[in-house]
Amino acid sequence: MPIAPRPALRRRLLPLLAGGVLCLLAIGAGLAMLKPARPAPGAVVAAPAAQAPSTATTSSTVRPAAPEPTQAEAPLLDAQQWAQLQQSLADHPQADAEAARIIELLAYQRSVQQFRAERLANAGASSPTLVALARRIDEGLDARIAHGEVSGPEAQRLKAALLEMLEPDASRRAEVLTAWRQAQLAAHPPQADPRDAQLLQAQQVLVARWRRDAPAGAAPDALVAQLEALRQRIYASPSTNQGKTP
Repeated sequence: MPIAPRPALRRRLLPLLAGGVLCLLAIGAGLAMLKPARPAPGAVVAAPAAQAPSTATTSSTVRPAAPEPTQAEAPLLDAQQWAQLQQSLADHPQADAEAARIIELLAYQRSVQQFRAERLANAGASSPTLVALARRIDEGLDARIAHGEVSGPEAQRLKAALLEMLEPDASRRAEVLTAWRQAQLAAHPPQADPRDAQLLQAQQVLVARWRRDAPAGAAPDALVAQLEALRQRIYASPSTNQGKTP
């Protein structure tokens, strides 16, 4: 699934954010996850004290093994990754705020991954865990879109999946999804792709040249092939318009 730093900063952060960082985490992790992870209070449960066996049964009684402690989730960033993040933001005018935003984004992405894993494990069936995850993710989705951290199509797919947990009624779910999309369109109206104007101008030049140089009565097959090659070349380059609209 586009939460993101500025283009130049994104290129510097890409190696840091790639691979293994987006694992499962509840969205409440936040900046506390920058520190070494500690088990949540009460996560490790001591085995109940066993009553002393009688002398008649001491030799044959087997004590139950103590349960294994619950492993704490991995931190969002290890010490090396945190140092790399700080270095990449050394010249940023708002380094602390940008670092906090990136950490919040990583925590959100982990929550989404956890939601998808739980949903797959439950074969799409609802559960209290999934409902709680869906509610927290849904609360932060609009902010992720506003920051340009999630693309429109990704946001719409995620919203639909979240509503499957949050709204059991199918007809009501469709109404909520439609209303949400209309609200996003109003908040983030689609913008024209600047490559469209570039293509139109290049096509006009190509057609004018063909009309000037082509023999009389020549079939336009070569022109059609050139126009298609032109279109593919222009749209192969990324657009400067990172549309947010779902």
